[in-house]
Amino acid sequence: MRGEFTALRDCHGNAVVPPDGVSISDWERQTFLTSGSLISSSCKSALMLARHSDELQQQAYEFGRQISLVYQVSVVFITALLLASVAWHVSLSK
Repeated sequence: MRGEFTALRDCHGNAVVPPDGVSISDWERQTFLTSGSLISSSCKSALMLARHSDELQQQAYEFGRQISLVYQVSVVFITALLLASVAWHVSLSK
């Protein structure tokens, strides 16, 4: 639930971008709070249930965090490709 409240929106739901823009660390934090924490905790929990060491559990948690960032980048990339493809097809039909 925590991720729902981290979006860059005001109390009326309007998008708000900070005056200095959004940094990579802002994006990473947003991604982690919306989906990455679930993936990270799931990876760690699997190793915890298997009784692996705390160090390995922490590595699994970090692995889950990295996977969530890669997944989000791939979603953005695929969306951009699809939009470009649609625009290209529309331009051909004119």
